[in-house]
Amino acid sequence: MVFAPAQRLTSQNPIMSRVVNSSVSERYWQRVRIDRLGRLQVELRPDAQAYIANWAGVATDLDLQRWLVNQWHHSQQALAGLCLECFISNQMRDFCGELAQRFGKDHDFSRDELLPLVLLEEATNAETPPLLQRIRDSFDPERGNLSTWTVRVVKSDRLVRRFLLERGIEQVTDWLILNRTNPGRLERVLRTLNATATERQEAQRLLAAYHRCYRDPLVQQRAAGTRSRYPNPSDAQLLAIAQQTAPERPPALPQVLAALQQLAQHLRADRIRARGGSVQTVQLSDTMPLAAPEPDNGSESDHFLAAYRQQFDVCLDTAIAQTIEHRVTSFQQGKQTPKARAKAQTKAENFLVALHAFHCQSASMSDIAAQLGLRDQPSVSRLLDLKHLRADIARTTLSQLKQRVLALAQAYVSPDGLRDLEARVQTVLAEEVDAAIANAQKEASTGYNRAMTSCLALAICHYLDRRRSAQ
Repeated sequence: MVFAPAQRLTSQNPIMSRVVNSSVSERYWQRVRIDRLGRLQVELRPDAQAYIANWAGVATDLDLQRWLVNQWHHSQQALAGLCLECFISNQMRDFCGELAQRFGKDHDFSRDELLPLVLLEEATNAETPPLLQRIRDSFDPERGNLSTWTVRVVKSDRLVRRFLLERGIEQVTDWLILNRTNPGRLERVLRTLNATATERQEAQRLLAAYHRCYRDPLVQQRAAGTRSRYPNPSDAQLLAIAQQTAPERPPALPQVLAALQQLAQHLRADRIRARGGSVQTVQLSDTMPLAAPEPDNGSESDHFLAAYRQQFDVCLDTAIAQTIEHRVTSFQQGKQTPKARAKAQTKAENFLVALHAFHCQSASMSDIAAQLGLRDQPSVSRLLDLKHLRADIARTTLSQLKQRVLALAQAYVSPDGLRDLEARVQTVLAEEVDAAIANAQKEASTGYNRAMTSCLALAICHYLDRRRSAQ
């Protein structure tokens, strides 16, 4: 087909004059549809073809898409919207075909099962327009091309996510899963797998090292609101993780990477099982070449839950730091003479050593007493006063967590719902914090040579290790 000459293009739209007599893909005027019998049809739209022919001659698809978006949004040109819809429908068909080709045989689905979900042209409810329209209206050519945007939105669609999840295909990377996993959840998952105490302890050390060497620095570096994919750990990060998990004999980097991926697969299977999906799993984001990978765009409840878990960890860490430092400071209060202050200083140092030995080295009270030169086990018990220490941590955690959860909920709950939530949140959060404390208390009472893997014990160790490194 021969398109309009350069003079006409230049006079009506300068950006269209870059390339003359170029062909425009038929994807902009061929509409892919599903008929009432569920059959795939390709409908030629001469009106869209004629419309785009009069404005063709662009350097790239993105230039054309930019112009179409401008005509659709600002000039209310219905044919511009139709051209965008045609292109999107073609990309949807190709994406569903790619999914079926890669995963359909192993996960028992075909392209024809996916297509009706994405090519639906009637809204399921008044508040949610069809997927194709949502893609068209939300596309911003300044942030990428329409092919990439289509795949992103399709992958994040609730119906598509559910379809894939039921077949064991999840759209998050191992690193996102590990970043959002706290010690308590990891412990629960490993117990369901009947992991031994040693295996659970090694896994907890690996996760803690991963968080310190990979997640924490990355969170500080990434700008707020960044949604790009988490990169694979670098060799330097894997080496740091290896040295922290086994200082005496650090494992090889491939071994560390394999251990992290295996840990993520256990967590991934648990996520899918909890959502009613198949436990045979594959991570879609690492294998699909059609679009820039996107982090987990789950439902609002998924986002809120992930944010809540993160805030729980932050509040617990902060409460532990405040409680321990307050206890250290309290030893010095009211001590006037140099002798009394020196004695108090020794008591504070013994407290920190005992706290570390008990929670991080699984030492018994008797062993700690011998190490510190104290009289007996009750002396260590009085020094640590774990009952009140845990109570103070729980109270501080709950106070901070309530404020943060209510602030989080504003983005997910209506004003009326927020008032109802505020009335209930104290009880719900108190139960959550009490459960964490009770788990730690039960763990501490199991006797000699126990493995301390509760979220409280691990968080205390994490803080004490950071405190030692800072000195």
